[in-house]
Amino acid sequence: MDALTAEVQDEAPWCMLFADDIVLVDEDGVALQNKLNRWRQALEGVGLKISRTKTEYLFCDFGGTSSAVPLKLQSVTLPCNPEFKYLGSLLQNNCDIERDVRRRINVAWLKWRQVTGVTCDKLMPLKLKGQIYKSIIRPIILG
Repeated sequence: MDALTAEVQDEAPWCMLFADDIVLVDEDGVALQNKLNRWRQALEGVGLKISRTKTEYLFCDFGGTSSAVPLKLQSVTLPCNPEFKYLGSLLQNNCDIERDVRRRINVAWLKWRQVTGVTCDKLMPLKLKGQIYKSIIRPIILG
């Protein structure tokens, strides 16, 4: 993918490739539309396509004067989503991270309950409990 699209790639974080996903970032909607068109042409030039049904975008207004510009992939208008989950992180268009932080805390407590279920079980061998303590609990306490 890197070799096929070298001429249209920008530096991170303006353009990031993850396996078969592409993240394009720009401060201006028109410039982003131009980037999307350049990527489409580059990929179609080597026989690849951008999925019109899976492609979406997220508009974040970080206190600027810009407004959301509808993006189009050829003649298809792409859906604008209020949030975007990628690589375990939840990005929201209102710049709020509270929901993502709350989700991560809940997952951590769930994992903790799973570990304590094993360590507090009287039927579990003491050697296994010691290994769990050494690998999971002690690094957290000392950390």
